[in-house]
Amino acid sequence: VLKGIYVGLILVMVLYNLFIYVAVKENSYLYYVLYAFFILMFQLSVDGTAYQFLWPQANTWHEVSLLLGIAFSITFQGLFTISFLKLKQNLRWAYQVLLALVIILVGCAALSIGGSYMVMVRVVVGMVFPIGLLCWISGIILFARGVAVARYFVVAWTAFFLGALSMAAAKFGLLPVNFFTSYSLQIGSALEVVLFSLALADRINIDKQDKLAA
Repeated sequence: VLKGIYVGLILVMVLYNLFIYVAVKENSYLYYVLYAFFILMFQLSVDGTAYQFLWPQANTWHEVSLLLGIAFSITFQGLFTISFLKLKQNLRWAYQVLLALVIILVGCAALSIGGSYMVMVRVVVGMVFPIGLLCWISGIILFARGVAVARYFVVAWTAFFLGALSMAAAKFGLLPVNFFTSYSLQIGSALEVVLFSLALADRINIDKQDKLAA
């Protein structure tokens, strides 16, 4: 039941924001939609649902799909951060570092298809935390500087990090294994996707207010 709720929630967010993207042609919405889609694909690959229902005979593709799910979800998360927070204008150094990491990540994903899977999966997984941390820190810095659109962004990332850390802590025996720690990553990612959607709506309202004030 919980898995069905999670899948349904993410799909609703994807379709809703895809319609908004078609209407407003704002790149942040496209990056958000692609991020949410690939994080869903990753979750379905990890728990075996995708292998069971989507590609039951494709053993090799199943392994590659795990890496691609991670790589592309983090790639579009980084691009969403760059676009949504306007890092090129607001935080130049973070923009440069994040863009470089995203390019490396895409390159690793491409190389994994060509046969270097075991090497690339270590590289990709190793880049997840630095990229996520940089996105989070960028939001915190801009929020501290008074950039209003960063508020939901920071809360969203905090929810995701708490979920990921809770799951990791339970795996290493630092937290008891229970309902929350077992599903903390899904809960955290679902909250993040919902809060990112709220952040996009918030930014549109703030932009309208700025235009009216101007």
